Amino acid sequence: MINLNLLDPWVKARVKDLKNFADRNLMTANVSSGFRSSQEQWRLWNQCETGAGVRGFPVKHPGCSQHEWGFAVDIEARPDHVNAPTAMGQWGAAAFILCAAFPDLAFLCDDGRSGAELSNAQRTLGEEARRLGLFWSGSDSVHYSAFPASAWDPHMRRWWGADCRTCTHPLGAPF
Repeated sequence: MINLNLLDPWVKARVKDLKNFADRNLMTANVSSGFRSSQEQWRLWNQCETGAGVRGFPVKHPGCSQHEWGFAVDIEARPDHVNAPTAMGQWGAAAFILCAAFPDLAFLCDDGRSGAELSNAQRTLGEEARRLGLFWSGSDSVHYSAFPASAWDPHMRRWWGADCRTCTHPLGAPF
């Protein structure tokens, strides 16, 4: 079960803002992870270390993940295939032209990207997250956090002695 109740109130409000943005822009935004217990973080870390984890998505060493402190959430964005035409759907080639001519509508296009490539919907939601004050990067496109790793990791090392190593599944990009 995804725990959003223990998120920091500011982060929780941004998640609500992102979900509303997605709804208004014909996307779905599915929260795949919120607050994580240390036990859950250890499980993810061990999966990554042994190669049995979710391919392509990095995992912070337990104690250093912003998920464990309520400052991070993972959200997967997709075009809403029920309410929006897609490039491979009912509009066919016309949708490709529409998406190329009007980049602001690109999130409506199912551009066929998968794996390590970033979808238009994920990029659009990430840009909105940045506008709202969250930290987001295409290198971990589902992860939205209150603090940048460049500030969080040194703080956690200095004050808490946390081991802020990152494990990325050795098999590469997710399928």
